[in-house]
Amino acid sequence: MLHMNPVLSSGLLVLFVASPCWAQDDAERQPPRALLAFREARRQIVSGRVEWTAELPDRGRTMHYVSRYAGNGDVIFENRGDEDGWTCFESTGRGASKFPELYLASQGTTWKYKDTTGNATVWPPGSPKTSQRPELKDARAIGIFSTSESVDTPLASRGAWESRSDPVMSYEERREGDLVVVTGEHRSGSITEWKLAPEMGWNAVSVVSESPDGARTSVENELRQFGDVWLPRETIYRRNGAVEAIVSIASARLNQPDDPGSFTPNDIGLGVGINLSVQTDKPGTRVKMWNGEEISDADRYHREVELGLLTPGEVMRGISERGYWDSPYLAPEERRFRQLSAAKRTMQESVRSYQALWRRYVKSFIKRYELNDEQQQKARGVLAECERSAEPIAEKLERRWGEHRVKLKEAVGASDAKRAKKLRDEWRKHQEPLGNIFKERLVPALDRLPTRAQRKAAEAKAAP
Repeated sequence: MLHMNPVLSSGLLVLFVASPCWAQDDAERQPPRALLAFREARRQIVSGRVEWTAELPDRGRTMHYVSRYAGNGDVIFENRGDEDGWTCFESTGRGASKFPELYLASQGTTWKYKDTTGNATVWPPGSPKTSQRPELKDARAIGIFSTSESVDTPLASRGAWESRSDPVMSYEERREGDLVVVTGEHRSGSITEWKLAPEMGWNAVSVVSESPDGARTSVENELRQFGDVWLPRETIYRRNGAVEAIVSIASARLNQPDDPGSFTPNDIGLGVGINLSVQTDKPGTRVKMWNGEEISDADRYHREVELGLLTPGEVMRGISERGYWDSPYLAPEERRFRQLSAAKRTMQESVRSYQALWRRYVKSFIKRYELNDEQQQKARGVLAECERSAEPIAEKLERRWGEHRVKLKEAVGASDAKRAKKLRDEWRKHQEPLGNIFKERLVPALDRLPTRAQRKAAEAKAAP
């Protein structure tokens, strides 16, 4: 709801497709044909794209949205953020994130993806209620009722007059110039009045609701024809006279022959390799991957990438090439932090890669000769002693790494192969003391541990 949601990245509403269901024996409670025509006119919008904004005076911001519709009922909703690009806000009103939030509702499954990130969330049919399936705002429901809740699909799917908590008990209809005025009296005693324009697609020019205690909500629609479809160009929602929200449609292209027949997650930017958190009650891991066509198990995805059957998308390729995740929507300080963290990891991998190699060698040696507990303890003691000796050398290399990396990057950037080779040779020279510890201390010390019988057994096992 536009007026109640403090963080405009949540509370988004789902698909606008269900048919109304009411049981009315009294003809007086049957919605007049004018209201039914209003609802059906909106439901005739089956495909297309609407770009719209919601100005929220009490928060001093205007949010930018895009709604997309496919012929089979699939819906995409895009939260593109305010004037400064903020899409998500803290409770204080301060911007928290600039990542466009993209939602897809398709065949009972809802997808949420923050643009250019490596993760998405999926709610399949039957997802647990605790998983907080998001709901999508619907541009087709703008201005149908007297509050900005009119973009709620539960209202839109039933018809604005069909409040479950406070149904309309009786209707009156009259002509007022070119308009048809429908007045409904709710069970609570509240009165709602719709002024409908038959010549403008039966849209509401205004809707006013007043409760018995005098509380009043209203909407005024400035109607415009977008192609063959009438919609509010501007909608002003008021509560007790104060402007609550101003919703404007910037552009709308609807019900065209070349509109898409359906949507897939690719249409909200999911590239191959995006991690999926699937909200389900079923046992087992919920972490899956998007392979460009369907949800895939992670093992299957990685196997197909290794076999060359799949190529990771732009986001995942960027992470692999840079060594860290980047996005145009990252704050400068966050990008700098990620760059520094990646540089630190690269430095540690370059300087301290010996640690993993040595530990792997010792583990393999123990297994090959089937060392007993006492021998294993001695082997690990040798490893620990060698690592202690290597530490001052590694610390010295870490201090040199930054300068070496800058020089090497400059040489590669200048296509100076000779200079780059010299720098790499110098770096290998600096690493030689680590190699010497391995060759001259670790390996000989381990070789002294196995008994003659253990050696013979290992040789026999290794023989073809």
